[in-house]
Amino acid sequence: MSLRRKHIAHITGPESYRAARDRVTGLTDVLTEHGLTLAGGAPLYGYDNWEIFAADCRLPLTTVDLDLEQLATTAATHLFAVLDGQTRSGVIRQPCRLVVRESTAPLPSR
Repeated sequence: MSLRRKHIAHITGPESYRAARDRVTGLTDVLTEHGLTLAGGAPLYGYDNWEIFAADCRLPLTTVDLDLEQLATTAATHLFAVLDGQTRSGVIRQPCRLVVRESTAPLPSR
């Protein structure tokens, strides 16, 4: 057995699944069809809090809310400024929040 395989041999399955975007929540159906559990088992979380997908799927999805409306407004503001000849550079940080739903179990108490 290779050193890499020995290093991960104790892993019996995923500890969590991350959807690149909330739109790929169809993963919950595929996992369920294969007998894998999410809440209470391996949790699934998404990234963008697109409500139509995150809140309304079979297992409501825990997700990171990026405040897409504010993100779009900020992007448009900076785009129009550049088009008007203004120089823009740097990193713009925008706060986000975790929206906990049924696809993740609560953390165990210590």
